Amino acid sequence: MKLSIRKKLLGLTFFATVIPLLVVAGVIWFVVTQKTYEDSIDKISTYSNIANKIYKLRMNNIKKNLEELSVLTLQFKYIDVLEGNKQNITTNSSSTFSSKEVENVFSVFKAKNGLDFLDLIDEKGNVLYRVNNPSKKGESIYSMEPSIGGKAFRSKKIIYGTTKLERDFISFEKLDNFLDLGAGKSVNSALSIEVAVPIVYKNKVYGMLLGGDVLNKDTNLVDKFKELVFGKSFKSGAATIYMDNISIASSRGGKFGRALGVKLPEKIYSALKSTGEPFIGPETINGVDFISEYIPIKDSENRIVGVYSVNVEQSWFKRIEVYLRNVVALVIGLAILFALIITFILARKFTKPIEEIKDAANRISLGDMDVEVSIKTGDELESLADSIERMRLSLRAAIERLRKR
Repeated sequence: MKLSIRKKLLGLTFFATVIPLLVVAGVIWFVVTQKTYEDSIDKISTYSNIANKIYKLRMNNIKKNLEELSVLTLQFKYIDVLEGNKQNITTNSSSTFSSKEVENVFSVFKAKNGLDFLDLIDEKGNVLYRVNNPSKKGESIYSMEPSIGGKAFRSKKIIYGTTKLERDFISFEKLDNFLDLGAGKSVNSALSIEVAVPIVYKNKVYGMLLGGDVLNKDTNLVDKFKELVFGKSFKSGAATIYMDNISIASSRGGKFGRALGVKLPEKIYSALKSTGEPFIGPETINGVDFISEYIPIKDSENRIVGVYSVNVEQSWFKRIEVYLRNVVALVIGLAILFALIITFILARKFTKPIEEIKDAANRISLGDMDVEVSIKTGDELESLADSIERMRLSLRAAIERLRKR
């Protein structure tokens, strides 16, 4: 099959222009995909850092507020009032309190600071007043809460961190409602941010304050993080707190409300337990692709007691990827179309004189010596046309001479 010069030029343009443009488009496509994934990892790390800061901020706020309450407790002898130690109570009427008034101070403080429990420990290390359950007192802090309270009382230093509450402690504090996660799911313990502040003056321990925020079903913490990062209307991200490998607080909705009582994938939990380091990467949850980071939560003895996760749907990151891909496809497509149009126009302009020369040559070969070959292109085609024109004139003159004989 013979190809015309015009088709050959279009084919040459395709191989010389279109194919390289398609290769460039493929490379850009790949780079955009890789860059989007890298950016998603960077962003999820940023989000998890924000989540970690919010978590630590909550812990530091509890610590700061309990320190302030400890100063008041020492200054106004709240322990003496609750113990009924009349001889140690100041006679200054402006600073004399009844047991009921002191109890009100602790109740208001607990409510104002969003604490789930608040205890006052006496100088012997026994519970003197429990805001949640005033009638239940006398238990030793060493046996009731040894990891935080016992260490703080013994060291005379503030101890704080995340801890799993003992079952007896939960019962004494009337925190059993935190064990029911709903939809028939429950746990046997509760994860809590806990702070113990010894009341010390001149190296003598007068008592201690023990307070905490239970994380089970704590929607405020996870929702605050999600709102801070994604905004109220953004639904593609979620924050979840796990106790061990069971979700106990989540901003993600489930069939029966919050997605509580859901197990952490065994592969991820095993990696966290073995390395003690955050786990980050893609995962699929209920058929939806996410980029996630899981951060281990450790207690005061550096044991992993929970996990904090940040999940963002990959579709959110892919919006940028799709946009960039569409822009690249549009630019490359327009470039290819432009190249083909220009090539077609140039090929037509280039082949038209050739077709005129061809047509003139055919007519001359049939004996038409009156056709004039006049091409003005300023190149070799014009020289060729001039040569054919001289040939035509020569042939016509020769034919005229033969006719005269």
